[in-house]
Amino acid sequence: GPANLVSIQDCLLRYLSASGSSPTGVFRFDEWALDMAGCTFDGITVPGDDVNENGFIRTYNRWATVDRCILRNITMSSEAAALFLFNRGAPHVVRNSLIHGVTGGTNRPAIGGFRSSPQVRNCTIDSVPTVFRGPDDNATNIISAYNCSVSSCTNLNQAYSDRLRLYNVNVYNTPYGQGYDLVLSTNVTTFDPLYREPAGNNYRLWASSPLRNAGDNSYVEGAQDLDGLLRIYPAGGIVDIGAYECVPPPGGSVLIIR
Repeated sequence: GPANLVSIQDCLLRYLSASGSSPTGVFRFDEWALDMAGCTFDGITVPGDDVNENGFIRTYNRWATVDRCILRNITMSSEAAALFLFNRGAPHVVRNSLIHGVTGGTNRPAIGGFRSSPQVRNCTIDSVPTVFRGPDDNATNIISAYNCSVSSCTNLNQAYSDRLRLYNVNVYNTPYGQGYDLVLSTNVTTFDPLYREPAGNNYRLWASSPLRNAGDNSYVEGAQDLDGLLRIYPAGGIVDIGAYECVPPPGGSVLIIR
């Protein structure tokens, strides 16, 4: 493939504990672009000696695309900077992905940027200490979230409200913290998303969910949802908010015998 590109596809990493000095990230991609799709990270512990400008997955000075990935049961140290840290370079996009069950690192965000403007599209983020931290280098860089579902998190934004913009984002049972750009953000709602079984790690939507058909198709990137189904279902319809499309089971006849 292209030079300076790391492609990670359909991988499972489970029950791992990173150890030793890791000052700039557990998965660190300096001067390498990142194309990650279909991966699951489950039960990962990030070491306690991480310092500033690091992350569990950290890129530097190149673009990154994370598509249809699951990050769950991640234990972050109090010194870990972010789950995803995008340091310089562009564009950075996390899309059609699920992040939930992050513990530790109370002030450390799931998505953070430094001298970059990350985008988060059609993601479901649940039960993390802090969801975003606005880039703290200058006011020209922002984090933008589109068609996302945020629920049961300790804090929406750690810093710089004017550098976080929300577009068709549902924020449920989550304090705003430092808030978001109230002028440029649009259609921020607070509905119960009606996940099917969050206690069982099932964040798909019930048919009665207010997030069904509530997104904006112009914000969609990628042809598939997290299950690998059509991102907009049915074709020609309206996208759902979050990582999953609500697709009813196949129809058929039911035979009742009395």
